[in-house]
Amino acid sequence: MVFIEFADCESAIYFIRHIEDQTVSPFGQFVQVSLVNTPSYPISLAIEEHLQYGCTRNVAILEKENPEEFLQAFSKTYHGHPEHILEDVWVDKRGVLFVQFRSLSEAVKFFGTIRRSSRVADQLKVDLSLLSFAADPCDPATGDQYVESRFRLQWESLLDVWLSNKKEADEEHHEEDVGNDSWETITSSQEGETSASPQQTLTNATETDHEDDQKSDWDDEQDYWEDQQDYSEDERYYEEFDHDYW
Repeated sequence: MVFIEFADCESAIYFIRHIEDQTVSPFGQFVQVSLVNTPSYPISLAIEEHLQYGCTRNVAILEKENPEEFLQAFSKTYHGHPEHILEDVWVDKRGVLFVQFRSLSEAVKFFGTIRRSSRVADQLKVDLSLLSFAADPCDPATGDQYVESRFRLQWESLLDVWLSNKKEADEEHHEEDVGNDSWETITSSQEGETSASPQQTLTNATETDHEDDQKSDWDDEQDYWEDQQDYSEDERYYEEFDHDYW
């Protein structure tokens, strides 16, 4: 089985119809050519309904103030990881902020949340009257202005900038954690050096006992010589007494 992936669905359908119109298939009599199921084909009823109402993966916010702050608020208020559901974010020369989602359902969900929740709209600083859907990247091109709303082109990707800043902040935070862990290790090591080990404690206790024994022996020797001195004095006394007596 051979799979051929086309750049757009119109080309795939045209190819299938072209093969069907041929009297003799270029691939042979027993080769069957048909479309296969993909994430975007066949279209579900929900997606078909969204498309009928003009919904796309591209949400436009007109006259957005401080668009560079949008993703920070978005990550705190709506979704903690914008890169998981967003494909790109940019501002064009007219000041329109384009928020391009990875799926139509996520774009419709975001659009509906902003419409229903004034709290989220206020935190994201989005004016409901300036919120709309823009052309989808998969839509056929119908002019230069239409193309500019489908793709970022030369404009800076605010999503890439936000991800880069977030990565730098995470690395700095990681370095601080490593530094704190190293400092705690050094402090613990110093405390370990100042506190005696069991072997050192035993040695110190042995040395202390030895010193006490030496001191006791010295005291006993001192007592002995004091006793000897007392005995000599007594002896001298008795000699003097005996001499006087006689």
